[in-house]
Amino acid sequence: MTKCIAFHSYKGGTGKTTIASNFAVLLAKKGYRVFLMDLDVYAPSLQAYFEKEPRKWINDFFWSNAHIDDVLVDLTHIIDENNSSSPINGKLYVSFCNPKKEEIYKLDGGGKQDNSKI
Repeated sequence: MTKCIAFHSYKGGTGKTTIASNFAVLLAKKGYRVFLMDLDVYAPSLQAYFEKEPRKWINDFFWSNAHIDDVLVDLTHIIDENNSSSPINGKLYVSFCNPKKEEIYKLDGGGKQDNSKI
């Protein structure tokens, strides 16, 4: 059965990204297939936690410039680096939101949205 869990707060700096990241890793270690998506389009910070720069951002998916498979990055290997005694049975896929100012502006309505998935 598929479940969706969202961590939301209007206020910044409340720990949403920290809690979501740690919870996603915990679930993957417990054997679940987890998809962690940074949908904080005004202040995305998930890429800083995992120190990754993807080839395609979730913004590209919103603008129909990428398929969902293109924006998902399999990060299962990084959660297994320090604990090789017990293998990871789950998977951790992460999609990152582009933090560039012009990309945030486009998502906020400053760009053409006729063909977007927003």
